[in-house]
Amino acid sequence: ALPEPAAEALKDSDLIVDMSASVAVSRTLALNENAARCVSLFFNPSASDLVMLAEDAKRARSLLDLEASYYAELSVNADLAGHLHVADETGVRFGNGCRDVTARTSPDKVAIFGGLAVQGLRSASASSDAVAKIWRTTPDGAVKIIGLPTPPFRSRRVGDWDVRWSDELVTRLSAQRRADLPNETGGILLGLVDFERRQICVSAAIDPPPDSVKKPHYFERGKTGLEARLRSVGQATAGQLRYVGEWHSHPDGWAATPSDDDDALFATLAALFRGTGEPYLMSIVSEAVLFWRFGLNGEAFDARLELHSKVL
Repeated sequence: ALPEPAAEALKDSDLIVDMSASVAVSRTLALNENAARCVSLFFNPSASDLVMLAEDAKRARSLLDLEASYYAELSVNADLAGHLHVADETGVRFGNGCRDVTARTSPDKVAIFGGLAVQGLRSASASSDAVAKIWRTTPDGAVKIIGLPTPPFRSRRVGDWDVRWSDELVTRLSAQRRADLPNETGGILLGLVDFERRQICVSAAIDPPPDSVKKPHYFERGKTGLEARLRSVGQATAGQLRYVGEWHSHPDGWAATPSDDDDALFATLAALFRGTGEPYLMSIVSEAVLFWRFGLNGEAFDARLELHSKVL
């Protein structure tokens, strides 16, 4: 728990600006229900880009949700290639963790980004909406602004974990389901997993590989190119976006209720994750419901979301 003076300061502020470049700090702020609206500003490891993640005035889109959406965008946006990469010859390791690498930054870049950060902060604070963007520099000094999605997330408590689903992702899965009718479809789920705070933000998915089998009432996810794709996602997001399970669809007229084959799939996931201490999901998308079974250390919990309910 925070010392009382610090807790009061977070509560009584108009705006909290986090420039620590610390994942732990931003996530702690995101989960503090009494804190004021938060904005996170940080450089990427090579100091070529400036990132701003700003919550909306009501904090419906928290820093954690914005962080998960940021990683999801890094995994698919070619304009952001290499964003979280730091070259070995320029990196300076200050710890033993995979993210414990920094880089020397020239004063001119700090000055440029400092001015952009102030301008961006003023603009974001003047709006009640969530804002996420990246200022990306080029070797010749040009600056390109790349806007990032800020979708709402829907949450359900399963056991002592909080599972949060990006509404943008849920909409995409539903659209993919409709496009493949009358056949079933599916793919791999990717998410941000915070073990300390027991949260999963499911924010991205990988399309079914070309060797997948799609039939009415049956789907078998293929493997072609999948290993390389997962490796690419890991590199693009510095390991933050990870494989969290599988999803598939049910055709019109069929409920999002696990079949015997679905139970077998969950058992396969349980065997795959056994002994890792990591959570995993098996999800079903029907015409009106998103169902998932959450597993961890041999335990399982079921939850669902109505697809057509309003997201605040």
